[in-house]
Parts: sequence; structure tokens; C-alpha cells
Amino acid sequence: MDPKMILIFFAGMIVAAAGDHCVPHFCLCKRYEVHCEMPEDANSGEFTYYGYAADQCDQRGGYLANLDNPEIDTLVKNFISKEGLGGPPCINKPSFGFFIGLTDSGTEGTYVWNNGNVICEDDFTNWAPGEPNNNTNLNPEEGQDCVQLWYRFGHDGLWDDEYCNQRVKGYICEIPTHCCCSEGY
Repeated sequence: MDPKMILIFFAGMIVAAAGDHCVPHFCLCKRYEVHCEMPEDANSGEFTYYGYAADQCDQRGGYLANLDNPEIDTLVKNFISKEGLGGPPCINKPSFGFFIGLTDSGTEGTYVWNNGNVICEDDFTNWAPGEPNNNTNLNPEEGQDCVQLWYRFGHDGLWDDEYCNQRVKGYICEIPTHCCCSEGY
């Protein structure tokens, strides 16, 4: 199957004010790319499947997506649902998931976004029931250290800790870009 890539664009405007004078503003746009399954051999050589996904996002000028707020998490999942990407032919058994930029590979149970932000007690999370569970059935030494949007058993994109190197997955890239805003903003 040819890899399928879908783009989602979100824009936010940043405006700074100094006293009564406005300073120039700019838009910081983020492009989210939903990639269907990676090649079966992506787990060979220097990469795990998760490492392959991170490298692919890096090559595109971004990183695995930080879905660290409910609005972005919901928009990405709604797009996946609307486009029918939560199952075959985009992602297949047994994977049924998309890697995102969250891991606990440094310290078990301490989840860190790839931008370095640690998930604290009051931060947004969207774990599936019973997750994270660090299942060690397929990898007793490391367990499950990488996070996916999970589309199995009716979880519809809830978060799940998953093996970094056991299953072919889709992945979601977040690519920062600069764009122009209309003068009316």
C-alpha cells in the first residue's frame, strides 16, 4: 500500500501590545500530517518503528505531534474519523494506531512530550480506560514506552502506551510554519 498522508492546518495568531501601541503581529501556523502505516522494514537498522516515525517527521521539518491540549487532540481525532483513517486501509491489524510525540522511555511512568514538557497531575491527558499499563508481554525488558492514538476495541483515538518496536503504525507529524494573517486581525 502506498503511504497516505493527509494534511490538517491550524493557525493561531500572536499579538503583542506595548502600552497604547501595537507591535507587528505574526501568525504561527502548525500543520498536522496524518501518515498511514509505515513500511514493514522501518524497524530495521538504526530505528525502532517509533524512531522511524520521529525521523520522518524531522525530515519534513517537524516532530511527532504534541497533542497536549483538548482542542488540538479533538481536532486531529475528528479529522481522522471524518476521513475514515482509523482503520483499513490506512492502519491495519494488529497496529490500529498512530504514534504521537509522547513517551516515558526516560523514566517509567513519567510521560514527556518531545518538546520536553512533562505531563503533570493537572495537565490534559486522554488515556483509554486502564492505560497506561506498561504491558510487557511482547517486550519484557522495556515494556510499552511510546504513546499512540489507539483505534482498536472502539477506543476511537484515546491514548495508549504501546511498544516502540513491535508493530507497524501510522504517525502524526506536527510541522511549525510561518504564515501571513490578513490585516483585519
